[in-house]
Amino acid sequence: MRTLTVLALPLGAVMMLNSLDTNLPRIIIEKYLGEVALGYFTSIAYLIVAGNLFIQSVGQAFSPRLAKLYYNNSFKLFYKILIVLILLGISIGTIGLLISILFGKLILTILYDDSYIQYSNLLNLIMVSGMFNFAASFLGYSITAMRLFKIQPYIGLVGIIVTIVFSIILIPQYGLTGAAFTLILGSIAHFLARLIVILINLKIRKSQYIEMNQ
Repeated sequence: MRTLTVLALPLGAVMMLNSLDTNLPRIIIEKYLGEVALGYFTSIAYLIVAGNLFIQSVGQAFSPRLAKLYYNNSFKLFYKILIVLILLGISIGTIGLLISILFGKLILTILYDDSYIQYSNLLNLIMVSGMFNFAASFLGYSITAMRLFKIQPYIGLVGIIVTIVFSIILIPQYGLTGAAFTLILGSIAHFLARLIVILINLKIRKSQYIEMNQ
């Protein structure tokens, strides 16, 4: 139990950082724009949850296979599946964006009321963040499959820093549009940080594998 606790502790820290990353922009929105603006933003941002549920299901399904490939040093197939997952995440986000552009006003009216129509562009921007967010989520499952637990809190810190900085800069000046751009930049930061960690680790492991078999 002690070993399991130590192993899982970084992942607990990651969950805490993810919660902070989600809620920090909302705290700043409430402070500078008020509770009404926060209500609109939170309601619209919630529409991305459906995509996240699908991403979680697929990520959990692929995690055991990725872990096995990594353990067996099957680098080519690992890369192939990783690329497929990244493209899948971006594709799902792109489909969501297209639906938002074409039917966003109608969807907001059906789910909420006519007052949300003025925020259809906000929905489009949030869907853009979903493109990177979905792909980053798949990368997160890949990192866990590689048993890279200790590095994950540091990746979370990168996302937190980006979110804090741009929330403070963009939200007071650009309102909810600034909040949406904060989500986009935060999602890109998570995506790039996780991708860099994976590529560096795979390069190191591949070099070690080659040296051991020479």
